[in-house]
Amino acid sequence: MSLRNENAESAWREASAGLTEYVRQNPEIRITPQSMRIPKPLREAFYGHIDAVTKALAADLAGVRLEEIRRLAQRIEEVRQQLYAGSSLKRYRLPASVENLITDPERAVSAPLFELVMDSLQHHLEPEETEDRAEQLLRPFLKDLQRGAYETWAYLNIVAAWKPVRFYGIVTSDFSRLTAAETDEVIMGHQMSSPDKRLPETVFETADGRTLAVKCEVGLELDYYGEKISREKGYSSGGDTTDELSHRVLLVYRFPTPQEVALTADAEKAFVRPTELTCSFLLPSEMENEYLFSSFVRHIRTVRSLRPVQVLSFDDSGAFPSAYADDPRVPKWERVTVGYDTEQLRKIASKLTQYRQEET
Repeated sequence: MSLRNENAESAWREASAGLTEYVRQNPEIRITPQSMRIPKPLREAFYGHIDAVTKALAADLAGVRLEEIRRLAQRIEEVRQQLYAGSSLKRYRLPASVENLITDPERAVSAPLFELVMDSLQHHLEPEETEDRAEQLLRPFLKDLQRGAYETWAYLNIVAAWKPVRFYGIVTSDFSRLTAAETDEVIMGHQMSSPDKRLPETVFETADGRTLAVKCEVGLELDYYGEKISREKGYSSGGDTTDELSHRVLLVYRFPTPQEVALTADAEKAFVRPTELTCSFLLPSEMENEYLFSSFVRHIRTVRSLRPVQVLSFDDSGAFPSAYADDPRVPKWERVTVGYDTEQLRKIASKLTQYRQEET
């Protein structure tokens, strides 16, 4: 399905005409297929035109989807502010692409098109060719960006539902000893890099006295939780996925106190700590395609969630492969249709409210 709104007037073509006219009126600007020379006094205005063309092109192609993404960025900032208001936390830093989306949605959405606009100017591409190439770049990027933003919004809402009051970072020099140090900043996906050891991105105390820890882990990284990484086995981030734009899984752990935080995985010892709860957002295609769904099953086998894995979906589209329905080897999961209903996310969080009863 095309991103283009065929009935919309092409604002990007008007912006492109303005850029061409600016270059024509300033012969000091030299642009050839091989090189580009922009005198310093003209650079701010020139790149202002480039920015306008890039944003307009992205907006023309994204159409109503841009407004959806803009509203999603607002939702993320709202729940982040909720976390700040209830605790001493001052910053929960998200992957760069999501941070950029919150700061300037139009610029974030248009980011993949900058080089194309420059290339179009240098090589005098026809508008139709520029649009075709832009759509090929933008379609997968928007899918990943919107998914990453939605997962961020959902997972932060689940964390916020536990009412964190105090956050801790994990300090270690060689992983032999871990220290929980109170902090006012959390970085999604962060840990000190290691080929075989994994840690939460943060530990926090809740208003009702529990100690929980979470990591918004890149899904593919779970392939490395159970076995030591080598060049032959592929590439891993080493546990630090700070700025990756990729599908993430919310891993939730429980510890007696922040001072008793421990490794969540040690591939060298073939150790993987079971999660108290695991949450994963799946697209309809990932539910229906047996190969893609088998990847999800492999990951939930690895983390061994003590409660049924919560499978988040935006709507009711998609169905799970029947082959997995009654397979006793597959960990239990529960599907939750969320949309933008935060009450559904609070219900997921409430599955951990029985700690004290379970202990006694």
